[in-house]
Amino acid sequence: MSIKPLIVYYSFYGNTEVVAKEIQKQTGSDLIRIEEVKSRKKGAMIGPAFAALLGCKSAIKPMDFIMADHDTIFLGLQVWARHTTPAINRFISKAAFKGKKVYLFITNAEQTKPENIIASVTRRITKKGGTVVDVFAHRSPWLPNDDRVIPADEIINPVSSWLAQAGLIDDAQSA
Repeated sequence: MSIKPLIVYYSFYGNTEVVAKEIQKQTGSDLIRIEEVKSRKKGAMIGPAFAALLGCKSAIKPMDFIMADHDTIFLGLQVWARHTTPAINRFISKAAFKGKKVYLFITNAEQTKPENIIASVTRRITKKGGTVVDVFAHRSPWLPNDDRVIPADEIINPVSSWLAQAGLIDDAQSA
């Protein structure tokens, strides 16, 4: 197995991607983006939110990595209608988590930590033999037809603190 962790994430508006890239920058992890086969129109969220609510799974493009080559996985997701996205649902259903340490990072528009999402994803990963070790959640305000994303410099310190606290980087790196 590789010592190098793997970051796998889905990002529709770009907020989760900002966090994923910061984690990559600080850890040197491999980075893979989950992409849906059929692209969605930004601003038209009623259908996708309803699909998330129903627990639907969307078709995702093939990804070029071997899960067995990594023992630590960072899984990045965003929240739609207080549920995981169809792309994340598909990825979790297909991924081989057996024996993996998984660190979740979540972006959502809610004021509070998405405990229901954390419990749901943890349950699904545990059922597949993986262990969710820790979770980073960051509020990312969202308004329909608003393409603004989290500024990269806003996420540096929170990500550093989380990674250091989880023992994934040295405290000196986070300073």
